[in-house]
Amino acid sequence: MKIFLILLTFFALIKANRYKKEAIAQAMCEVIEKSHKNENWVLNLIIFGEESDNLKDIANELIKRMDKSKPLIIKHIEKSQEIKLNNSAIILLKSINDLNTFNSIARIEEVQRENLNFYVHFEQTDANLQKILLICHFKKSDDGCIIEYEYLFLNFGDEILRLMKFDLFSKRLCNFLHPSLINFFFMRYMEWNHDLEIRKKYENFYGCQLFFGHALNTVYYHYTRNYSGEIVHFGIIPLMIDAVSKVANYSYVYVDSKIYVIEDKSLIVAGEMSDLHIRHSIIHKDNKITDLPILDGTELIFIITPGELYTIYEKLFLPFDELTWILLCFTFTTAFIVIFTLKFLKIVRISIYGKEVKNPTLNVVSIFFGNSLIEIPTRNIPRFILILFIWFCLMFRTCYQSKLFEFMTSEMRRPEIQTIDELFEKNYTIYSDELNCHTFNQIYNWPKSKLIFLPHGKNHKTPSTIMNLLSNFNTTSERQAVIIGSGFLLFYEKYFETKFKVLKQPFLTMGTVLLMGKNHFYSHIFYKTLRELMPSGIPYHFTKIHKEIYYKLVNEKEEKEPKVLTLDDLDFGFFIWFPFIAISIIVFILELIIFKLTNKKKRFRKIKFAKVHPIEFSK
Repeated sequence: MKIFLILLTFFALIKANRYKKEAIAQAMCEVIEKSHKNENWVLNLIIFGEESDNLKDIANELIKRMDKSKPLIIKHIEKSQEIKLNNSAIILLKSINDLNTFNSIARIEEVQRENLNFYVHFEQTDANLQKILLICHFKKSDDGCIIEYEYLFLNFGDEILRLMKFDLFSKRLCNFLHPSLINFFFMRYMEWNHDLEIRKKYENFYGCQLFFGHALNTVYYHYTRNYSGEIVHFGIIPLMIDAVSKVANYSYVYVDSKIYVIEDKSLIVAGEMSDLHIRHSIIHKDNKITDLPILDGTELIFIITPGELYTIYEKLFLPFDELTWILLCFTFTTAFIVIFTLKFLKIVRISIYGKEVKNPTLNVVSIFFGNSLIEIPTRNIPRFILILFIWFCLMFRTCYQSKLFEFMTSEMRRPEIQTIDELFEKNYTIYSDELNCHTFNQIYNWPKSKLIFLPHGKNHKTPSTIMNLLSNFNTTSERQAVIIGSGFLLFYEKYFETKFKVLKQPFLTMGTVLLMGKNHFYSHIFYKTLRELMPSGIPYHFTKIHKEIYYKLVNEKEEKEPKVLTLDDLDFGFFIWFPFIAISIIVFILELIIFKLTNKKKRFRKIKFAKVHPIEFSK
């Protein structure tokens, strides 16, 4: 039985792998036939670098599906050979490194056709990434400079296509500043400058300084060093940065890093220069196209050691904030002052309380604890005030008891760290991989002794090292913090079955191309919301939107710590309480005035009565 199941699983894997190869070939054929519809063309099939069995199978599937009337020339090119391209081609590569090698040695010769198209497919060795079909359309212009790229990502598990487009300039065809190149950017600048909608979307840097790092040498960006050691930048990206800066209102500086950041209190932008683009879109399985802005988003999450636990006695004062406690003290202090003052004003006290009320202080205490009154006033005004006071005490007593129970049944810790700046002040040690630490260090000048790189490589994987570090994180007394990506927080919390104390630093990335991961097929929700917020200024709305979309992706609500009640939570009760207490005070003053006016000493006249003699009746 076990042998049968093993064989069944083996044949199922072969069939699934075969389905993926057929799907890749079918997708490429559809795009090729659509691009070259009603054209006579010659197409080269190039297998570059190592010739794997998988690439051979894809090539065979392409040959089966291609139109027989249109020739397909098959070539196998080694990495050491020179590549000259004068026709459209299908290029099969094993890895993205081979793609970079291909870009560095390929030479595009002059052709008579208007369009020169390359259809590139490469496989990632990382098991977390899906197979990717990369389609590049090289569109020839009058000066031979403009190139249009399209990236088509196939996710077979969910049958969703992701498409990204942008216009670029080839460094090999534009090694010098051609006048038409400058005219193109000038026209683009004029177009953006007069289009109010575009200006609203992209004028959100507010004079910030943008730091650009060095990426790989590609067809749209490269750099060299001159004799003095300074870096000189060429290609479309530096020109685009300069052109867009005039409209987007930012200044830029080149730094020796693959990460560039922008910081202006609430805004930090990070990303790789090689992925910068003008526009890109996402195609869903219902064939709807969503135009996306140039900005993308992500977060760095700091898992920090929690603060000390509150004691039981400290929890007694936690349900309300300081302002609410001050209001309660003011209310009861005022009540007792009035009571003790009226104690020495017998006539006024009787007119307010009545003769029956002998212990008004005990009445106030009994009302707060929900007990019955010792004596009930006979006058209307004190009864009215007592009704309001009973309602006031009932509201606060109920809120206090419910929140106190919530705090007593949960582990409440002191909020030692609220911002990342406090990590500096309290000398926290930061752990992270090299990329996150480098990004963090670009923003903050962190001491090297407090910034520790976790080992990363074949023998030492970063996630396992972080797990060992987080295993006793909630119990350690040392001040530590771990930087992780936004997608790993839920995984670590589920693995350790606990909630970590976290701080989140939002980043806006410019031109992120690859959107891989478990739940990223919902990324169109994030981008759609991101796009709608662009006119109103994305930097100030980004944190909220990213949080909403992140928890929508993982389909789980955030578990919040018990919240301390503030006056904002009790504003409805005070809205009713204060008008009535004001009316009571006004009526109370009026009754005092009426009592004083009507309680004057009356003068009584003496009435002399005549003596009455008894009447004697005669017999």
